[in-house]
Amino acid sequence: MGILTSLNNEIWKEKACIEDLTKEFVMHVQENRFEIAVSKHQDIHKSIKRVQQLYRQKQLYQIAVRLEREAKRCAEKV
Repeated sequence: MGILTSLNNEIWKEKACIEDLTKEFVMHVQENRFEIAVSKHQDIHKSIKRVQQLYRQKQLYQIAVRLEREAKRCAEKV
């Protein structure tokens, strides 16, 4: 599996996790279980940070691939 595919899969999984945690958060708030809701909120926050990190990694990888292609083109011209 390629790096980009792996990153996309991780992003997809983390977003699915955020959706599940959000549903749990709402359920706990509605049932007045606020301590558990706070815990779910913290988990959501961690997952969002992880998605942001994965997006940055994906962007850096795409930049590296583009620069590598450009370097190869420049080398062919010389």
